[in-house]
Amino acid sequence: MKFYKLFLIVLLVFSNISQATPDFERISKSIVSIILVSSADPHDQTKLGSGFIVTDNGIIMTNSHVIKYQYDNPTHTYLLVKLYNGNAYVAAIVGDNPENDVGILVIRTKTEHKLALSMAEPKLGDTVYAMGFPLGMELTLTSGIISGKNRLVKNLGNTQYIQSDVVTNRGNSGGPLLNTNGHVIGINTAIQGAFYMGYSYAVQIKTAIHIARELIQHGKFEKATLGIVVSEPDILINHKKGILTYPRGAVITKMSDGYDNINNFSFGDIIIALNGEDVNNIYDIGRIAISIKPNEEVNMILSTTTQCVLKRVKLTKIKKPVPVVLEDIII
Repeated sequence: MKFYKLFLIVLLVFSNISQATPDFERISKSIVSIILVSSADPHDQTKLGSGFIVTDNGIIMTNSHVIKYQYDNPTHTYLLVKLYNGNAYVAAIVGDNPENDVGILVIRTKTEHKLALSMAEPKLGDTVYAMGFPLGMELTLTSGIISGKNRLVKNLGNTQYIQSDVVTNRGNSGGPLLNTNGHVIGINTAIQGAFYMGYSYAVQIKTAIHIARELIQHGKFEKATLGIVVSEPDILINHKKGILTYPRGAVITKMSDGYDNINNFSFGDIIIALNGEDVNNIYDIGRIAISIKPNEEVNMILSTTTQCVLKRVKLTKIKKPVPVVLEDIII
């Protein structure tokens, strides 16, 4: 009998551990509502979206598209950030990066509550939570699982998103996507359609951190480039076995004059790794390059017509646009 009691106690303990959830009451104190206010009439207010505090001195992460409305009317409007306790502060735009939909605000006050950011790689099936202010409502919490990683979303550029089935709607944009530790793994950004239809997309927090650091320190994000154009490798067809093979990597299709790496590459070389990370497709390079600063040197593995080679390459500031064709991407 003692054995069964002990077994039951152990079972209950593990059951409680598995059902542990983040302290959402505490987390909610770091989530903010972002409001557009008319300079002519302070009562003329429009709720734009959500954001979350990440430092003690009032730095707030959100989406670029949330704050773009104030960019469009800078002399006639201002941004107001409303905290959990009802206090509201005028927010200044530190900077934004529309390409990856990351925006940074600051309010001039000490903030007691902030969210931790997780650099851990999320896994398919992980439980996640979204918090924000959808459809003009008050703070709302929803949950779901990660249903896809490194997703490309139509009309949202070349950024790779975390896909989940967490319910989000207009107004959730800029709010956090949280893991079971209550740490931020993404910034809720988009849905497909006017309302939630089963899928939500979030900018990966690893991407946002690199951009935010540059925006805070320099007021702008300068993308580093190799000065080349790449495309997907051709599909290999084995006629005897009837098998289609989809090679990984990114094929170099053009080198641009004026960049340091012009002599490092040849037309048709395939990039299979950059800065210690595998390159499975052309979009991986853009994601990896975000974490590399201009003039920084990194390792690259190339597959040439005869062998795989390791090269040391330098990424630089973009000097001028490189002509591209459909399905190509500048990196």
